[in-house]
Amino acid sequence: MEAEQNTSIFVKVLLPNKPFLVREFTQVIIPAVDGPYSVLLNRAPCLKLLKAGVLTLVDDDGTSEYNISEGIAKIREDGCTILVQDITLVNPTKKNDTN
Repeated sequence: MEAEQNTSIFVKVLLPNKPFLVREFTQVIIPAVDGPYSVLLNRAPCLKLLKAGVLTLVDDDGTSEYNISEGIAKIREDGCTILVQDITLVNPTKKNDTN
C-alpha cells in the first residue's frame, strides 16, 4: 500500500508579540529581497530576507494576499516560518466568490 504524499505547506506567520497565522496551504509566495520566491515542499532548508510587499497564500478555499513589512522567512522541507513586524489582509478571494 502506497503512503499518501503530503502536498500541504505548513506555514507560521509570527509577529513580535504573537502568532498571526498557523495553517497549511497548497502554495506560498513570499516577497524576497531578490524577487518573488515560491516555497516548495522537499526543498533544501534556507533563510530568505523579505522586503515589504505582498505575501500570497493559496489553499483549497482560494487565495489570500497580505501586505507585510520587511522580515525573514525560514524555509524547511515541509513548510516555512515567516517573521514580520506588521501584516495586513488586502485581498481575500474564495473559490465560491462571484464578482
